[in-house]
Amino acid sequence: MEFHAKWRKQLYDVLERDPQRHLGQRYYELARLIDEERTEFPNPAVLAAYLLPLTSWSDGGQPPVSVVTSRQPDLAALAAFALQCLGWSPEILRQKLTEARVGAVTRALLQVRTFHSCLLVLLPSVLVTGQFR
Repeated sequence: MEFHAKWRKQLYDVLERDPQRHLGQRYYELARLIDEERTEFPNPAVLAAYLLPLTSWSDGGQPPVSVVTSRQPDLAALAAFALQCLGWSPEILRQKLTEARVGAVTRALLQVRTFHSCLLVLLPSVLVTGQFR
C-alpha cells in the first residue's frame, strides 16, 4: 500500500518535528519506533476495513436506493410520529427537535442563492433602524 508508507512517513515527521506545534512537544522515541521497528501501525487489515468497508453490495450488487437526493426534513411529520409512536411529550419533542429545526433553517437559507445578496441589501438598514424595509 503506497498510501500506508506515505502516511507512516508523514506521521514520523510530525512526531519527530511537530512542525505546526499541534503536539506541544516532539516525540523522538515514538517516531523512532515507527520508523525503525516497522511496526504494523496502523494495521493494514484495519486500515483496509475503513478504506474499503464490506457492504451489502460489495460483491457487485446494487445499492438498495439507486438515486439519493437531499431535501428538507418534514419536521411536522417527524413530530407527529414521535408523539404518536414514541410517546414523547411535547416538552421532550421540543428538546429533541430544536437542533433539527436549526439545521433545517440553516440548510434552507444556504439553498437560497439570492440570500447573500439580500443580506447585503437589507442588513445595513436593519442594523440602523432595527426593522426590515
